[in-house]
Amino acid sequence: MGQLKSIFSPRLTLMAGAISVCAVAAAFRWGLGGLLENLRVGSPGHAVTEANKEVLSVFKRRYVFVRINTEKPNEVDRLCTLMKRAAACGYNGIVLGADGTQYMELGRSAPSAQMVRSFEKIRRAAQELGLALLPHALNPADAGFVDPTLLEAFPCNDSEFEVDQRTAKVSQAGVPLLGSRDAPLKHGNILDGWAADKPGTISFLDKAVKHSEAATIRMEDIGFSDPKDGMGRLSCRVVLPRFHAYELSVWVKTEEFSDPGALRFLVLGADGQQPLVYANRRNGMGAPVLTSQNWQKYTARFNTMTNSNLSLFIGAWSRKAKGKVWFGDIALREIGLARTVRRASAPVSVLSWDRLTTYREGTDYAVGEEQLVILANSRIRQGDRLRVSWYQRGDSAGATFATASNPKYFQIEGDIAKALDTLFGRPLAFTINIDEWRIANWDPAGGAESAGEYVAKATRGYIDLLKK
Repeated sequence: MGQLKSIFSPRLTLMAGAISVCAVAAAFRWGLGGLLENLRVGSPGHAVTEANKEVLSVFKRRYVFVRINTEKPNEVDRLCTLMKRAAACGYNGIVLGADGTQYMELGRSAPSAQMVRSFEKIRRAAQELGLALLPHALNPADAGFVDPTLLEAFPCNDSEFEVDQRTAKVSQAGVPLLGSRDAPLKHGNILDGWAADKPGTISFLDKAVKHSEAATIRMEDIGFSDPKDGMGRLSCRVVLPRFHAYELSVWVKTEEFSDPGALRFLVLGADGQQPLVYANRRNGMGAPVLTSQNWQKYTARFNTMTNSNLSLFIGAWSRKAKGKVWFGDIALREIGLARTVRRASAPVSVLSWDRLTTYREGTDYAVGEEQLVILANSRIRQGDRLRVSWYQRGDSAGATFATASNPKYFQIEGDIAKALDTLFGRPLAFTINIDEWRIANWDPAGGAESAGEYVAKATRGYIDLLKK
């Protein structure tokens, strides 16, 4: 694979799909209800035809993939019904994933009594029907779920902190670097310094409905006015230092807005190795937006990484959105020591601004959330400027994975695999659940591995673990 430019790490590109140690020839990705509906053949009134058998006979492994919550007996019952239908259709295996964190929790504690009973029932059903039963498990998110200190984290270099009243925080942390409150109004229907999609058609300057500033931006009937692309967005270009952390915030109000799930933040880099800086599609605005709601604040936190020129977007991407949404009090501020990840390879360091003095944790300061506490007898004085370097949790693009470069990663995965091996009755194989590996190989302990080398190392680690 070689050295690749990634959307995140300088060494790892986006990896989509799944690594599997066995072929899943027929895998359905509907929910359990959808599977039951689509596997009606073999149920009363739906005969298995010779054509069905002929198609399925092409494949040696004819597996159905499904996720359930084994803590819920009703889901186990529905799975057993599905297994009967699958066997009648000519399928010969079930690949079973967890609908939730049940498998991950095996890295913390033994399975619950209900989980053990559920698997006993599932194993009996599989044996009676002659179906293979395989786990769909083991994921780079597991280790971080069990031990958050293993999460991937972005470096934040030389954040400027200032000491005031025995605490040190990011300099001018309460002052927005970019805001809409005092921005002069621009002719047309946007604020000065901002761009908007289709001003006067989708985007409107609204002086009547506002939060605290002189005016807000209202967007309405986005899908109707832009049926091709469905874009109703505000955007702004900013210049920021590389490897610094920021919080982008906005207040949102809606009125009969038909697609609130389409509202989101997006941050793109223009001159670095990671053009996709923030794109947490699963989280949208970070908290639910209702079809109709009063003003509510939403935030997104990101790291500039290797970018200094960035574009900020707030809005909706929806060809079906109708109704109105207002955006007000947009602000961008630098943050420090926020969602900090700490381990031996990801330390917090504090230097004097001239870099001549290295301060010691426990003697000069204690690390808090978004601040340093200056201790008694510290060498740090009131008004001092400090250079604080730290690591920010890498959660800006969906699931946050752990670093496979830490030995504890495979210790945790090994514990989960052993528990599943027992629950599944020593299955003939595992399918490894790796999908949308968006952030990886940021840990300095990983060295200068290429994308291919990192993925190969992780894959070998899983194969070696499962061979034991």
